[in-house]
Amino acid sequence: MQLTDLAITIPGTNNLELAFFATPMLVLLPLNQAEKIPLEGLIGLIGEIPGFGPWLKRRIIPKMVEKKKYFSLVNINAEEKIVPEMVGVFSPVDVLITVEDLIKNKGKLKEMKSDLKEVAGGKGAAANLVQVVDQVLLSSP
Repeated sequence: MQLTDLAITIPGTNNLELAFFATPMLVLLPLNQAEKIPLEGLIGLIGEIPGFGPWLKRRIIPKMVEKKKYFSLVNINAEEKIVPEMVGVFSPVDVLITVEDLIKNKGKLKEMKSDLKEVAGGKGAAANLVQVVDQVLLSSP
């Protein structure tokens, strides 16, 4: 993750891993085949009904997507757009054009790296946790 200039990924915890390493990324949420996107809960179960389920998912998922501002956990946690997201129906050529624009824009990549470092926080989470646990144990009767 640390050796690449730009990662191409989908929404998920991997976005936070990339942020920890300050790796610029392009987050893709293709809706070209929305019926193949796994869903949780009742809608996920209904979405598995042969015939009807895929049809329903093709109609519901785009409406669900319209209601969200961000999909990358980096952007969600920061409450602002730090990494670019491509959401909707797009082609590989669309992705290629976006990637090419990002790679050519070294300033944008440098800014993204800086913002990712800030959002991801510093190193030493385990040491900080040990310190908190130690304080709690010492203050307990």
